[in-house]
Amino acid sequence: MATKKNSYGREYLAGKATGRDMRSLIVQEMIEAGANLKTREVPRGVFTKIADKFKINRQSVTNFWKRYVSEGSISQKKKEKTMLGRRKLNEPDVRLIEFIKKENPSITARELKDKLLRYSPANANVDVSTIYRTMSRDLDFTFKRLHRPSGDRFTPRNMRYTQAYLDFCQTKRQHQIKFMDESGFKLVTANRNYGHSQKGEQCIEIGRFIPGANLTLNFLIGLDCVLHYNFVDGPSNSERYLNFWHEASLTQDC
Repeated sequence: MATKKNSYGREYLAGKATGRDMRSLIVQEMIEAGANLKTREVPRGVFTKIADKFKINRQSVTNFWKRYVSEGSISQKKKEKTMLGRRKLNEPDVRLIEFIKKENPSITARELKDKLLRYSPANANVDVSTIYRTMSRDLDFTFKRLHRPSGDRFTPRNMRYTQAYLDFCQTKRQHQIKFMDESGFKLVTANRNYGHSQKGEQCIEIGRFIPGANLTLNFLIGLDCVLHYNFVDGPSNSERYLNFWHEASLTQDC
């Protein structure tokens, strides 16, 4: 905290209340100067005299004395909680944010807000900055690079399947082997590479497909070139994929 000087020349720390020792000295000086605890009477000029001696504002001396007389305490008065200081998100909301973030680490705060509104309409006034503060302070989440899980590719079961596939390919002529696949794209949103997870933990997100794809590419590729492809507006389905199979089966090799 920065040190400042008041109009009397006394140094103090900005934002810090007057210490307990100083308050005790002021009250003691008030009593010695003739202030009466029972009748609460204070001789004329005592407040000003004490304020000048301790180089403190006269109103502060008055407040210390009144609090000591009425409550018998010289401690700083605790601030009462007001509606302005109430939390905007309750405990169930925080737990919901934690659950969604663990399932989908790359989801943005704006998307989280939409989900909160869906389940709790009372959160209409919650802004994005509140959600970010909740993730940081309450959930101890940090922003970091996403990791794509790859360890399951090398399980014994997958290795046996891969070897069986390679053995099958060896029984075929190279020009007989064709590869067919489909892939969904978001034209206006790139794949996300960052997300949130708790401190000390990797940020891992598992997804089998891109939700909400607005363009799908179906393609057939051979040894030398792409043999056939088409684009589908929106996500694909079984019927469209089977139609592509039929179209591709009629395609001649390059």
